[in-house]
This record gives sequence, C-alpha cells and structure tokens, in this order.
Amino acid sequence: MRLFRQLVCALALGVCALSPALGDATQYADLGRGRMPVVPAYADPGFVAAALYAHNVERRLVGVPDLAWSAELAAEADRWAHVLAANEVMQHDSQRLHGENLWMNTADRRTVGSMIGGWSIEKYQYIAGARHPFESRTGHWKDVGHYTQMVWHDTTKVGCAVARGRTHDFLVCRYDPIGNWTSQMAYEPRTITTASAPASLVASR
Repeated sequence: MRLFRQLVCALALGVCALSPALGDATQYADLGRGRMPVVPAYADPGFVAAALYAHNVERRLVGVPDLAWSAELAAEADRWAHVLAANEVMQHDSQRLHGENLWMNTADRRTVGSMIGGWSIEKYQYIAGARHPFESRTGHWKDVGHYTQMVWHDTTKVGCAVARGRTHDFLVCRYDPIGNWTSQMAYEPRTITTASAPASLVASR
C-alpha cells in the first residue's frame, strides 16, 4: 500500500486539482503495476469489458444498476482524449450534456482498470447519504466527484477512450445522464455500505 499523487480533474464543473489517490492492494491488485504498451481502440472488446467491469464492480457494491456501454459516448470520449493528448494538457471539454471523468498518467504506466480504480479509491473520502456538494470528508466535493459520477444512481450509460501523447496517456469517460446534481445523493445508502478506509489511509492523514 503506498501513497502516490496523480493529476486528476473533477468532472462536470471543470475544476482541476492535484488530489491524492491511495492504493488498495486488495481490491485493485494491478494499481500502479499494470502496463498498456499499445493503446486500445475504444471499440476493442477487451477495453470495453475492462472499463465496464471497473465501473460496475463499484456500482454493485452500493446497489445501483450496472452501466451499459455507449458507442456514441465512447466516440465522443475518443475525440476529446485525442485533443488532450495532442496538447499534453488536462482540461474538460466545454460540453455540459454528459458527465466527464478525466485521468492522466505517464505513458504506458497503467491499465484502464487501474486508471478507473484510481477514481474508485475516492470512495474512502465519500460520506454515504450526504448530498452534493457536501459529500466529501475533506470538505471539497471534487475529492470524491469522480467516484460519485461512477456510481450515480440515475446514470445508465458510459463510454470511455484512451489516447497517448508524447509523454502521457489520457483517459476520458463520458456518462449519461450526467451526475453530481446539487442537493441529490449519489445513491441511497444501504445498511451495509462500502468498505472502510484502509488503516494506511487513516495513518497518512
């Protein structure tokens, strides 16, 4: 278990920040170790399966329906990922029709599963049952905003794509309908909630 920092960008409002991501070696065994020598096409069945699994494993934990893959959203994500890769910059698209999660890391450093896993780890800062934008233990919703979009109760479709720039890989995922609505909860909490934070998270704060 180790602390590392990744440049991540909060969705929907386009707020960018350096946020900590803590590896949970039990749940994300490939986090920090996987490689992606060849960037997969957004329609590649293996890529689609990995992206859907990484999202839906989290949704099932909190009792919301699985997301379906949208080729249209994936094509939109691919277009924007290539813009980011060409400019080697993290920046949200100006569109506001769909939710958007972004991830950036050194080229050939991580698999799509470990990238999405980085968003999922935000759940350890999430306050189940709290309403947006007051759902983060840190006091800043952007610290959990990727995770809440992933598990947002009304979201039904996702499409993702990866593009490689000179030195970095860029993952873009688009969601429909968009999540993170003011005064709403990501999901209705159940008696059994998501896993507790690893001891290393508490110790490192």
